Amino acid sequence: MQDKASDLSETSAFVLVLSPLFADLDSATIALIVAQLTEEVWPAGHILFEELVPGDTLYIIVDGQVQISRTFQDGERRVIREMGPGEFFGEMALLEDKPRSACASTMTPTTCLTVTRQRFNTLIEQHPAVAINFLKAISAQLRRQYQEQAVLLEEKQTLVEALAAKNAALEQALAELQAAMVTVAEHERVKRDLEIAREIQRQMLLATFPQAPGLLLHATTAPAMWVGGDFYDAICLEADRVGLLLGDVSGKGIPAALQMARLMGEFRACVRHCADPQSVVQVLNGLLCQRRHPRRNLSIDRNIGNTNLHRWSN
Repeated sequence: MQDKASDLSETSAFVLVLSPLFADLDSATIALIVAQLTEEVWPAGHILFEELVPGDTLYIIVDGQVQISRTFQDGERRVIREMGPGEFFGEMALLEDKPRSACASTMTPTTCLTVTRQRFNTLIEQHPAVAINFLKAISAQLRRQYQEQAVLLEEKQTLVEALAAKNAALEQALAELQAAMVTVAEHERVKRDLEIAREIQRQMLLATFPQAPGLLLHATTAPAMWVGGDFYDAICLEADRVGLLLGDVSGKGIPAALQMARLMGEFRACVRHCADPQSVVQVLNGLLCQRRHPRRNLSIDRNIGNTNLHRWSN
C-alpha cells in the first residue's frame, strides 16, 4: 500500500509540474503542496458537481477526462469544454462564495487532486508564488474564453449575414414568383377574353347564306390571331337578287375586329334603305372618314347578283 501511495504521489507531483498553477516551483515545494492536496478517484460518468449548487473546491486533473456543461436558455444542456491531465476547474469557488456556474462530470475513469478554499488560502500564505500563478492562470483562461467568444460572435455574425442574404434572395424569388403568377393569371384572363371575342366574332359572321334557285354560296375566314378584320355578309334583296359584301380591315387583332363589327352593322343598316352598290359604298366610305383612322385602311367589295340572269354588278 505504501508503494502504491508513493507511486500516486510521484504521478501527482509530475502533473503539478505541468500545471500552470505551480509553474516555476522547485520539486521540494511541489512535494509540500502535494501533501496538502487530496487525491480522489471516480469512475466514468460520475458527476463531480452540479450547476447552481454551492461549492468550495478546486480540482486538478491527474489522469482521465472531464467535461464541463451548462444549461442554456432553451433548457438544453450543452458541453462547453473538455479537459485533461494538468488542467484545473472549479477555481471560481475559491474566489467567491457563489453557486457553481456549470456542471462537471467524468468522461473516463478520472483521478483528481482537490483543495478546499480554506486549505488553498493556507497554501498561498505559505507559498505566495502560487497566488501569482493562480492569477495568471485565471487571466489566461479569461483571455481564452474571450477569444473563443470572439470567434463564436464572428461565426454568428457571418451566419447572420449569410441568412440575411438568403432571406433577401428568397424574398426576391418570392416577389418574382408572385409577379409571374400575376402575369400568368393576366395572360389566362386575356386568353379567356380573346376566346370569347373570337366566338362572338364567329357568331357575327353569316352562318347560313341566302338560298335561291341556281345559287350556291359559302364562305369562311381564319384570322391570323384570335380575332381579325376579314368579314363577309349576304342579304336577300328581292326574290331573285342577293347582296354580297366582302371586306378586309388593315391590321390584325382587336382593333381590326372592332372596325369589322361596326362596319357590318352599318352595312346592314344601309342596305335596308338602298340596294345600289355604289350608293352603299359611298355611305360606308363617308362613315369611315368621319371616324378618322389615318392608319386604318379598309377594302370592300359590294356585289349584287341576279339569280335568274346570273348577272353580277358592283
